[in-house]
Amino acid sequence: PRRSAMMAAAGPAANLVLSLIGLLVLKLGLIKGLWVVPYEAPQFDQVVVAAVEGGSVWVGVGRFCSVLFSLNLILFLFNLLPLPPMDGASVLSGFFPAARRLREQVGANPMLGLIGLVLAWNVFPYLLTPVYVMLLRWLYT
Repeated sequence: PRRSAMMAAAGPAANLVLSLIGLLVLKLGLIKGLWVVPYEAPQFDQVVVAAVEGGSVWVGVGRFCSVLFSLNLILFLFNLLPLPPMDGASVLSGFFPAARRLREQVGANPMLGLIGLVLAWNVFPYLLTPVYVMLLRWLYT
């Protein structure tokens, strides 16, 4: 079970690493003056804007890194929710026998997995928003 939990944690861990790479490249670009903070609220695909009007290469790189950061942060947090069928439930079940029994019961009834997915979808904004805002504050300082 512990190996299975570690395998389930590999996907979210990869998402975390990719998100941090995107965030660090964005931070480095802001420090070097390649990008500036957007005047309007940041968008999923535009966390930064190019500092130079004609810098189309930096516009593309900024968009790519913005999507890399945002998308992988969303995937990381969503997959770590401890509700079946998310990876977080598999990670939790690898270390706690009671969670393992619950996961097996849910696995036997696919409708419970769908309920877990709906619950995760409703809970997720309360998790994502504060984390995203905190990381953007760090990025922009």
